[in-house]
Amino acid sequence: MARGCPPETVPADLGDLVVLLLAGTLSGLRDRLHSDGYERAADLVADLVDIADDYVTRLK
Repeated sequence: MARGCPPETVPADLGDLVVLLLAGTLSGLRDRLHSDGYERAADLVADLVDIADDYVTRLK
């Protein structure tokens, strides 16, 4: 646990930052797939974006 953090607070680590960047990258990919007409692939990536966003939301 990081010094100065309350016991109920867990500081973010490098893995959390990677998930945050992945969520942004996947959302861009989802939008690009939709615009290029790959709807099934875009729907799959949208599910992955939702999973990554849920994880990031729980970090707060």
